[in-house]
Amino acid sequence: YKAPDKEKHKASTLNLEYEGIFISGSHKYEMDDILEITLHLPDGQVSVLGRVVWVAQKERHPDYFPGVGIHFINVDDDLRKRLDPFLQLLNEG
Repeated sequence: YKAPDKEKHKASTLNLEYEGIFISGSHKYEMDDILEITLHLPDGQVSVLGRVVWVAQKERHPDYFPGVGIHFINVDDDLRKRLDPFLQLLNEG
């Protein structure tokens, strides 16, 4: 993903849904930061914009720290169709 500083960062996720994603990583973000996220799906890559809506705090959320919750802000029908089989596989596992 690309952070507000325009640098690219790699991160892992613990949760992916149609509405957003949780990103675990050491880069610090502020509420309302906008990130350009590239998802690597089984059928290829797709980019989506997201807004930081939750920032894990070490004292309150040690299992999720460091990490942020991102709400997708430009989800269209094409993205939903591409996410659907991937999310079904995740839910089965």
